[in-house]
Amino acid sequence: MSFKEYADYDALGLAKLVADGQVTPSELLDEAIRRRDAVNPEINAVVHPMDDVARQTIANPLPKGPFTGVPFLLKDFCAAYAGVPLTNGSRAFKEYVPDYDCELVKRFKASGVVTFGKTNTPEFAIVGATEPALHGTCRNPWNPQRTVGGSSGGSGAAVAAGIVPMASGGDGGGSLRIPAACGGLVGFKASRGRVPHGPLHGDPWYGQVQDGVITRSVRDSAAMLDAIRGTDLGAPYAEPPLTGTLLDACTRAPKKLRIAFSDQPLMRDGKLHPDAIKGLNQTVTLLQE
Repeated sequence: MSFKEYADYDALGLAKLVADGQVTPSELLDEAIRRRDAVNPEINAVVHPMDDVARQTIANPLPKGPFTGVPFLLKDFCAAYAGVPLTNGSRAFKEYVPDYDCELVKRFKASGVVTFGKTNTPEFAIVGATEPALHGTCRNPWNPQRTVGGSSGGSGAAVAAGIVPMASGGDGGGSLRIPAACGGLVGFKASRGRVPHGPLHGDPWYGQVQDGVITRSVRDSAAMLDAIRGTDLGAPYAEPPLTGTLLDACTRAPKKLRIAFSDQPLMRDGKLHPDAIKGLNQTVTLLQE
């Protein structure tokens, strides 16, 4: 494999290369680290490297999951990874290092991904722009003068920059979808209860927050949601039932669908830029077709 082709593959594509013996997890990790080091000084997407942790991970047999050997980045909010700082984008948590893996991290690990860093997020993931005082501003790789959005801004920037094909995030009021929109990526918010939050956060933001991933392909988002979905011990409610897998569902032609859209600003006294209206109308036309 020519590593210049690394960014041509989504996460499932890279996993297939590993499974077929065309590339090793070590080679993929080396390429991801090289790409991170080349662009991160400008975009500030990765705030805590975990290179040694990642190399130790691939020194042992990796789990046989849908993404075995694929480099991965973890949003630095709520996702406790034992022995790795968890700052939540806040100076108050600057020195906090959890001694346990949360359920979501356990499921990410079981999917086979190799986590080699944590990504930038606004303080406590509250706002839709990633500019925390602790870590500094995360910039959009398409145009560093533009926002990358938030709160999963570091993950969105890392995927858009080609460091990884997929990175984690969470969404309460758009924190997966906003960075995806800013980076030309896929951000999908799952139904309430679909993804576990244990053992400490059973119902964050009263059920509004759902964790997931930012990706470059719909099938990656579907496959990872298949891998991490399902209630965990102590969950306050069960996930909505599913028939079959999400990965299978995204390969089937849909029935006729209805969509809703609005050209009104979220903040009612605000004003949308004409470019935003143009982009919205183009999207509506595409969906109508």
